[in-house]
Amino acid sequence: MRGAGARTAPLLPVRDGEIGIRFEDGTPLDTGHLDAVLGGPRTEVRSGVTVGDHEPFDRLQLFLATTMPHAARLSVDPARDTGVISPPPPQTWPAIVTLQDGSLARLAWVQVTQNGEHRTREFVIHGYGPAATELAILMADQVQRFDREHRAAGYPPLRGVPRSLTGSYPTEGPSVLKEHVRLDFTWPRTTEGTAP
Repeated sequence: MRGAGARTAPLLPVRDGEIGIRFEDGTPLDTGHLDAVLGGPRTEVRSGVTVGDHEPFDRLQLFLATTMPHAARLSVDPARDTGVISPPPPQTWPAIVTLQDGSLARLAWVQVTQNGEHRTREFVIHGYGPAATELAILMADQVQRFDREHRAAGYPPLRGVPRSLTGSYPTEGPSVLKEHVRLDFTWPRTTEGTAP
């Protein structure tokens, strides 16, 4: 965001600041339990969806942020990294996560092929907490849905509706409620025969 509405959402420290969680609209969920959750066992769910070295996947992250409950960004402080989040997300691109039922699921990837300097990675979901498997499967299903229905279709049109007018402008797609505006996303669908 730029202009009068621009602001930086607070970074909530987890595990003494090793990990940071940022909700774009404050803190819709309590994050106090994450110290123990992220220190516990990890579940990994493979999505079967792959991406090449130089193929952007920012739309996938936006799709997950608009379709998953309680989406947030997760970052790791390299000076405090103990390997709890492995591999850590790049400093320039925090990981998209979802929190639900005392658990957290995170979008990550693993390398599956290498041909010379070209590598292919598969999106995997790392789940933590008592509902780790269920939440990781839910996120993996959304990754597969994006790949199947939206990946080849481009960016979604975006409509901003002032919060005072949201009752007059219903939305049928995913929305993100901000402090002053509701952001409505209309995800275009891949037409038959154009999927990658």
